[in-house]
Amino acid sequence: MDKGNIMEQGTHDELLEKKGFYADLYNSQFSNKPAIYEALVGYMFDKSCAK
Repeated sequence: MDKGNIMEQGTHDELLEKKGFYADLYNSQFSNKPAIYEALVGYMFDKSCAK
């Protein structure tokens, strides 16, 4: 869905194969793994040092 409109229909695999809106949205969740990992590790380190 985009702004309340159905953009594509199909199973997860079918939608990924189409390489359209759904695939872009799905893949965007994993495109920044290193930065997310570094942020999480930094957050955990800061919390452990604050004790």
